[in-house]
Amino acid sequence: MTIPVANIYYLLCYAWDEFTPRRMIGVEGEQFPDTLHLFAHLLVVGLRTLHRQGLETGYVIVEEPTSTLRGRILMGNTIQVRAKQPQKVFCAFDEMSADVVSNQILKATMRRILGEEHLEAELRGDVRRSLSLLPSVSEIELNNRLFHEVHLHQNLKGHPKAANEGHLKTGQRK
Repeated sequence: MTIPVANIYYLLCYAWDEFTPRRMIGVEGEQFPDTLHLFAHLLVVGLRTLHRQGLETGYVIVEEPTSTLRGRILMGNTIQVRAKQPQKVFCAFDEMSADVVSNQILKATMRRILGEEHLEAELRGDVRRSLSLLPSVSEIELNNRLFHEVHLHQNLKGHPKAANEGHLKTGQRK
């Protein structure tokens, strides 16, 4: 017995509490040969929506030599830097960035989908274009630990679904 791919989507929407008829119509009209194509499509649409709303951002620690004091001075590194650049001090400071774990998981999942050989050419192009929306997000290797590190605030309801899709696509389990 085979289960239609659209039914898997309906089940996931119910589980994610995203059961809105407006979104269902977009998926209902399309035919997906398998769950890979369904998830790739959902990630592309979800990432575009997140990009319009604004990707999740958070504070990341930046360590770099600078001519102005910011944050903490790292004395060991400063001594090494001052030998070559006497006017610089090595500092560690927090900076707001989109390079957070949830966005890294999305990017890694999209990269993994691109690695699938039997992904249709049109959808592959959509995934590539969507991936270009994450230029400032670092590349990571997916593992279980990452999925437990994701902390999302209430305003980003698209991320949990996309993160779960990454979880499902990569075969990682919580």
